Amino acid sequence: VTSWVLGFSFLRLMRSRVSAFFYGYNGGENSCSVFLLAFFILKQFFMKQLYLIRHAKSSWNNAELTDLERPLNKRGERDAPFMAQKMVQKGMQVDAFCASPSERTKATAQAFAAALDYPLEAIHWDRRIYETTASGLLKVIQQWKEDWQSVALFAHNYACTDLANYYASPSIDNVPTTGVVHLAFDVEHWAEINKNNGKVLDFEYPRLYFPK
Repeated sequence: VTSWVLGFSFLRLMRSRVSAFFYGYNGGENSCSVFLLAFFILKQFFMKQLYLIRHAKSSWNNAELTDLERPLNKRGERDAPFMAQKMVQKGMQVDAFCASPSERTKATAQAFAAALDYPLEAIHWDRRIYETTASGLLKVIQQWKEDWQSVALFAHNYACTDLANYYASPSIDNVPTTGVVHLAFDVEHWAEINKNNGKVLDFEYPRLYFPK
């Protein structure tokens, strides 16, 4: 009940403030439109949000390492902190980090954690994220804690691209290394997420800033 009261009070405040700002008065024929604007702004706070992040570029130089053990190469070491800072500048905020336990996803997640002041010991390392499909990622997401409203998920291709394309229009040819797809879902519970109820809010990747 308290949340509804606070929400309604917020809407009333938004209606008056936004009306005054845009129209120079409160109420009038535009008040309904302003009320709807405030409603949609408030609604964003109750949508589940996902930052789908492919690991940064990894090295293939050491043939003795397993796939799980491969570290970032020089480009990956450049891109991970750069993209992390870029997303911070764009307002990225998360309640949780979930990542594959591979060395390349670990290094990428740690770079983002440093930029967001997220404690390294709180990162959730989930073996299911490694070598899975888009549908496998979706099953992991559906089991997340309900008090997580916004989550950063560090994963691999082709699962990243395939999951993003459940919701992208037009489709994304490829989520490149250190690519970030910001998704929003019009649901209250992670378990309600499916292939049809999300939307892409943003898509960022290093080549936008470091062209060939």
